[in-house]
Amino acid sequence: MVKGLWQKYRPGRRGWIKVRARASAEAVVASVTDRVAAPVTLLLGRYDTAGRLRFIARTAPLSAKARRESAVCYIRAARSIPGRAAASSPVGAPAPVGAPAR
Repeated sequence: MVKGLWQKYRPGRRGWIKVRARASAEAVVASVTDRVAAPVTLLLGRYDTAGRLRFIARTAPLSAKARRESAVCYIRAARSIPGRAAASSPVGAPAPVGAPAR
């Protein structure tokens, strides 16, 4: 609860504000569960002091809309990494032209 410094409690009156505590941190989407084209949850990581990516959390299941939107981002990101174009192709599908063989 938050109130003015000199404000007293008065039953039945407004004036105090309820504030929910929230902790937040930046993280990297390190992986997804299920398919990149339709991720179910995101696996998050942070870099430690030695520069290694460490797992920190798994998200709650994504909504259908979040699955579609995040899949587009992951596929675009995979295609923008040199030599990683094949990562966005489903298993068994031919790799895009110019992609290294699997």
